[in-house]
Amino acid sequence: EAEQDLRAAMNLPGTMVVHAEEAFHLGLVLVDLGRLDEAETLLAQASREPVFGPEVASTRAHIAMKRERWPEALAQLREARRLQPRELWVLLELARVAQKTESWDQAEEALRWAIVVHPENPAPRRIMVELFLAKGEKARARGALDEFVAAFGKTEDVARMEQALAGPLDPARR
Repeated sequence: EAEQDLRAAMNLPGTMVVHAEEAFHLGLVLVDLGRLDEAETLLAQASREPVFGPEVASTRAHIAMKRERWPEALAQLREARRLQPRELWVLLELARVAQKTESWDQAEEALRWAIVVHPENPAPRRIMVELFLAKGEKARARGALDEFVAAFGKTEDVARMEQALAGPLDPARR
């Protein structure tokens, strides 16, 4: 029903911004329906209006992730970050996808910026420890864990991270 309503609205007279908004929302509906190619077309239409840039980039990243197109998802998340440099969820998702593609420097840089702009949130510091463990860098993981404890104290996460640090590294890693 939402799809029908939005398609009908797109055929009514309106400004370019209004039609871009309709295209964006219809694109979201189509993503939910699993019609990703159709959604991409509408998102491209919505992106012509700069106000929808961040949302379009993050939605395109979501589509790429659903398709397991990690480099494409990473590129879209970098665009979302460029447009919303302080948005925590974008930074964390960028770090996660960068790690998945073994773009370690991009993951670390996103997390370091997240720590700077969101010092009150433990997630970036926790994920930094996990990143270094995934890279097989126990000394850097220990340093990041020490920074976590200095900032947030001995939380439940600390015990789990200490256990991970005490365990063996994946032999495929350094």
